[in-house]
Amino acid sequence: MDYYKNFISTFDRLNTSNNSRRVFEDFVELSACTITHREDILNLEERDLRRFEILKNYDSKDSELFSELFYIAAGALTEKPEQDFLGAVSERLNLGLNLMSYDLAVTNAATILFGEDLNEMPIRFMDTAAGAGTQIIAMANALKKNGVNYQNDVYFVAADPDRTAALMCYIQMSLLGCAGTVTVSNSPTDETFSVLNTPMLFNGVWDPDRKIAAVMNHLKGIDFVEEAKTRPEIKTLSDL
Repeated sequence: MDYYKNFISTFDRLNTSNNSRRVFEDFVELSACTITHREDILNLEERDLRRFEILKNYDSKDSELFSELFYIAAGALTEKPEQDFLGAVSERLNLGLNLMSYDLAVTNAATILFGEDLNEMPIRFMDTAAGAGTQIIAMANALKKNGVNYQNDVYFVAADPDRTAALMCYIQMSLLGCAGTVTVSNSPTDETFSVLNTPMLFNGVWDPDRKIAAVMNHLKGIDFVEEAKTRPEIKTLSDL
């Protein structure tokens, strides 16, 4: 199946009264709200209200198309985890998000892991300019190839000031079973706007002690960070 072709053809069937960038942003936010629906009980009412606000701008049939887009993305990442599907789709739609290429992210992951001891678990990987999660995805796959069960042994921390990019990252991390948090934040000012926890955090493996262990290993230097970017203090350590 050509998931890219199916995604774009389905996308083109959505309400044409909105521009492509707006429709894609709405798809991303609706998908993120759907993923958080079960675990994020405290913000359930707020997210339901936000979903209603988005969908009132579309026809009733469009709600099904948004769901179809989500299942296409899920199928694409299930069949081929080694890709930034949403980032590639946004590029094909010419949305101007200026995201990292997956090939570059793969090279970065190999460079970061070169010579590292992967025996002490759990470990943490942080990307404070995560975009759509390209580097997170590449690192998860690189760790898997090195014999690491990234779903159970790696805590991922992602942040980006662009809300749409951060939600794309959250969706793809969730679909790939990455445990961690995604923060919409402004790194230069250290201002945090929202924090999302991926569903894998609630699977029973990542109990509070294990989350603390990941942080302690980080403090001991057992940590992997996207070195090409700045590394501000993350304000969500209380969530770890």
